[in-house]
Amino acid sequence: MKTIIISIISAFILAFSGSLKAQKTIIHEPSGVKIIFPVDEAIFPSSWYSGRINGQYEPLDREEYERTEELIISCLQKYPAAMLRNDLEIVYVVKTLEFYGAGYGGTNSNTDVYLTNKGLSRGYDNAYIERVFHAEFSSILLRKYEDYFDEEAWLACNDPEFEYGDGGVAALKSNKSSEDFDEELNKMGFINQYATSDMENDFNSFAKNMFLPRESFLELVKTYPGIKKKSELLIEFYGKIHRFFDKEYFENMEVSEE
Repeated sequence: MKTIIISIISAFILAFSGSLKAQKTIIHEPSGVKIIFPVDEAIFPSSWYSGRINGQYEPLDREEYERTEELIISCLQKYPAAMLRNDLEIVYVVKTLEFYGAGYGGTNSNTDVYLTNKGLSRGYDNAYIERVFHAEFSSILLRKYEDYFDEEAWLACNDPEFEYGDGGVAALKSNKSSEDFDEELNKMGFINQYATSDMENDFNSFAKNMFLPRESFLELVKTYPGIKKKSELLIEFYGKIHRFFDKEYFENMEVSEE
């Protein structure tokens, strides 16, 4: 993949709230996407703050700013700038996210992605955070371009008797959210347990593993027909959004360590 030359504008927006605090904003110049490390600003849609949702976050640790900035820029490089201009406005990165009383690794709204980073010592390495980014962005695309998604063909990859669960929140609260590869589920066309919670999470599981594949995932694609077919359907979906995403693009994707 050709190297994309990036110019970054960094700015600090200072706010006084009992003590001097700073929100950092980075602008990805080719696309205009903002990468924001918020401190005490309101970052969620208003409806996420009340009732059962009760959205909350902790700011990203300052020592993680540099690594995180470089990482998110590298994630954005995997997409055409024109596509990003149309489909993504802001990437918020915080230390923790909480909704419905449960911790989240990431989430998304209509145009924004929200990611967490608790630091390397707690397992939040570059590969983990990047895969969450691709998963959350894929949800935005799936909603916006639902007519490009062949839902019937996707569901046909599943066992006729299979029914998805009650969604990600229920999976998290019932401790059925493992993202470890599972051979029995692989035979059924699923990458992991969390993918069985609903179709969107199933789709997300492929996006995160195809934009940053491991050798073990590539073996799943070779071994299990359902996983191979869903991978092809994901390529077809992204290719309809932008011709940049063809089979060759994904075949040439750099493989990460396990």
